[in-house]
Amino acid sequence: MPSGVARTGVGWPALGALLKDAGVRDGRLHDARHIAATVLLILGVPYVVVGAITGWEPPKTN
Repeated sequence: MPSGVARTGVGWPALGALLKDAGVRDGRLHDARHIAATVLLILGVPYVVVGAITGWEPPKTN
């Protein structure tokens, strides 16, 4: 697995246990970040706010 990619059961045992107890499949935390960003954008949260939450770089303009 690439460096910096954490599966919930590796390095995050408490989160892995919570997900298992909740019946949620194992996944990468990075995936959850993208899902959260997508949901926020669908709900109409401004891109700059979602970017601040997720740590995205501002879009580059030419």
